[in-house]
Amino acid sequence: MARTAGDTLDVFTMIDIFKYVIYGIAAAFFVYGILLMVEGFFTTGAIKDLYGDFKITTCGRCFIMLTYLFMLAWLGVTAFTSLPVYM
Repeated sequence: MARTAGDTLDVFTMIDIFKYVIYGIAAAFFVYGILLMVEGFFTTGAIKDLYGDFKITTCGRCFIMLTYLFMLAWLGVTAFTSLPVYM
């Protein structure tokens, strides 16, 4: 079976796909940053009024874990996009 030029992805198509992946990740970071800010405002005020000391909530633990996963994702994007500069 012979391959034609349309059977494979060319470099420009892959760059366009990766460009939209980066746009999606950046938008997710923007929304997540707003959620972190709102969660921080709510938990800090509520916990200080109730206990007088800082205590982490379950929601706070989830946000910390998501922050770590997003950091790893962004590290991967940075490493992948720096490969052409290295080459």
